[in-house]
Formats: sequence, structure tokens, C-alpha cells
Amino acid sequence: MDTNFAGVGGLTLPKRLLALIGSGLWPCTGDNPRQQSLKSVVAKERIQLFAPGEDEVYLYSPPFSTIAGRVAADKADFWSRFGALEQITPELCVDIGDLGAGSDSAIVLDYSEGPFDPSVIRLQWRKTLRMFGSAAQIASIHSQTCSGWTIMRHHSHNRSVPKPSR
Repeated sequence: MDTNFAGVGGLTLPKRLLALIGSGLWPCTGDNPRQQSLKSVVAKERIQLFAPGEDEVYLYSPPFSTIAGRVAADKADFWSRFGALEQITPELCVDIGDLGAGSDSAIVLDYSEGPFDPSVIRLQWRKTLRMFGSAAQIASIHSQTCSGWTIMRHHSHNRSVPKPSR
């Protein structure tokens, strides 16, 4: 197994994640995004255990990046505006996936509690309802606002971790 991606920004990736990559169950090439859009690598029922209402997970291929790295490279300013950066330590969070096309809901390994056995968190959004117009012509618009980070799984050895489906 290629170990050039075994760490990110001085953080060691969990052995279980490295094993998934090495076995080919975790996407490891640029070709996998197309495959993931056709068939999810994680079963919908498992996704809804940690993200109710969601039915898709997109797993990034290595090499991964810290959120600090994403912020530095963010020309569109997404992370600075919507990343709830005040709730995390960007240098200690590794971006490993999201909840599918258009979700803007990152899935991250959070090393803030120590250098081993990170928690898995996701960027949580909430829907808001805004109303426009006079009382006679009310137009409602649904939008989403970031409500911050949610713990998906607290430790990497926990068996409730979503496992890729074949």
C-alpha cells in the first residue's frame, strides 16, 4: 500500500481508514468520483444513521487536506463564510468527504481531543423560511444556513461507523 498519504499536516490517519484505502473499499483515484455518483459506496440506511434525511456520501480520495489547507486555497471564500471555523481547530481537522453533490456538508476527522483516534464530525445546515411580499402576495423562499459542526461518531474504533457497501 502506498503510504504517501498516511498523514496530513502532521496528523496520522486512522489505521482503519488506511486499511479501507489499501483494500480498495475507499476511493483512491480520480476516477472514483464518477463511480460514486452512479453507485454510493455507503448504503443509504447507514448514511441516515449519522445524517438523517441524507442519502448520499461522497468520499474524497487521498491525499487529504486539513480544513486549514482548504481555507488557504479557498478562492470562493466558502470556508471563511460558511465553515463555522470558530467551532473547530482547522489545523486539526482533516476533510475526508461530504454528503454528496451540492450539499456543502463536509465530513471531517477531528483531532482536537488528541493526535490519535479522531472523532468524525460533519458541517450541519438548517433550513430557514423567509417570506417576501405583501400580506396578499406572500412568496416563501427556503434557504439553508450553517448551524455548525455535529459529531457523527466519537472514536474511530466505534462499530457504528458507516462501512462502504459493495
